[in-house]
Amino acid sequence: MDKQQLKIEASTRLEELLTKAEAAKVVDGQIEATKLDGVKKVEALSVQLVDVNEALKGAGTIEIARQAKNTIDSLKDDIELQKSLNTNNVESKKTELNTVVTEFFDAYKALKTSYTALDTEVALTINIRSLDEDEQTMRNISFEAENALREIKNILIKHGVIKQGEHLYKSFHLNQAPLDAYAKYVNVLTELKPTKANLASQGIK
Repeated sequence: MDKQQLKIEASTRLEELLTKAEAAKVVDGQIEATKLDGVKKVEALSVQLVDVNEALKGAGTIEIARQAKNTIDSLKDDIELQKSLNTNNVESKKTELNTVVTEFFDAYKALKTSYTALDTEVALTINIRSLDEDEQTMRNISFEAENALREIKNILIKHGVIKQGEHLYKSFHLNQAPLDAYAKYVNVLTELKPTKANLASQGIK
């Protein structure tokens, strides 16, 4: 493939990566909503429990006291059941998150392959005229991929899928260098920029 075709392929791979990152952020929001909903349900049951305990204190007959005690026991069981449900619901969402994140890392690997091929082609074909456009394309792809990877890592830490300081997720290295960190085109760019600046000083653009 020529440079333009490789640029299109790398841009497509980047869009796929960003789509997967967005899907992970959606699940992240769902996990937060699930947690909040569970907390609210436990709180509502706890309020009922407080009210019934107060009613028990003021019970005037054994029948009313027995009814209040039964309600208290039932509410205590409901609270424990709700807590268990909350945990199960969150874990279910975390499983969904793991699936989406795995798809993200597959997309990242595909992008890295495309970027490497584009890097080689750009390094071989970059010239004074294409320098700015090629540099912007390469840096933008690397920058957006790096940001997406950082966001995914933060989501994994946030929900306890990995711990702070851990570098691996299912054999994927989370702290890998940006795509352009060791790119070949950067060396060529360094050599061409002074020439372009010299030509520009002579009014040649």
